[in-house]
Amino acid sequence: MLPNHQHWYDIESRANFRELGGYCTIEGKVIKRGLLFRSGELSVLNENDLELLKGLSLHYMIDLRTESEQQQKPTPDVGATIISLPALGGTVNPQEMFAHLKNMGEAANQGSLLLGAYKQFISSQEAVDAYKRFFDLLIAADGKPLLWHCTAGKDRTGFAAAILLHVLGVPYSIIKDDYLRSNQNRIEANKKWIAVIKQVIGDTEELQLIAEMMKVEPKYLDTAFEEAAKQYGSLDLYIEQALSLTPEKQALLKSIYLN
Repeated sequence: MLPNHQHWYDIESRANFRELGGYCTIEGKVIKRGLLFRSGELSVLNENDLELLKGLSLHYMIDLRTESEQQQKPTPDVGATIISLPALGGTVNPQEMFAHLKNMGEAANQGSLLLGAYKQFISSQEAVDAYKRFFDLLIAADGKPLLWHCTAGKDRTGFAAAILLHVLGVPYSIIKDDYLRSNQNRIEANKKWIAVIKQVIGDTEELQLIAEMMKVEPKYLDTAFEEAAKQYGSLDLYIEQALSLTPEKQALLKSIYLN
């Protein structure tokens, strides 16, 4: 059971929650609806929201957050198998940003802290292992609905969604649009975080840096893709070699998730 349109919009705006179903591929196929869901922090969902999640009959809920994030705000039980899959390459969340800035100094300018995190999606073995396992679970689910999430649902989750959409053959323009959709979804959540942080550090240059880091920009995703090409020769070779997604496995994913 999918939420009605208004409730779906409400959940998306609060939790950066949405599905990938309905996107078209360059081969004229369409991603099946009701199977692939991405989200941010799920603890913000209320009881009615959680009932709707139960109605999705999720098989897996994949948690890309660090162990400390998971302990602080556990993934709610909606009847799915919860898989802990920390992708450390994207450990940049609002709770930790100020500490990162104090330690990084000028390296935080111009979004370079997040650019570094996106490079880690490719270069960090822990991140590679996490995303490899992510695709293993997509195959293991075999058409059963699943959801993956992190804290903001924009970086670790957004990278996973982008790679999946690429594997399924979705054009880059659509991949980018889905990725950037997090900016609209997180307007209210980001305002709340900025207000909290402002009480601690005041209206400083660091506050402006934090505000920028709460957004996603095309250059972040491009940086990850460029790092993949640099290290493996191309994004497709990164997917095949680092994530062990052979052409046969990619074809299997398409057969499972495309109409």
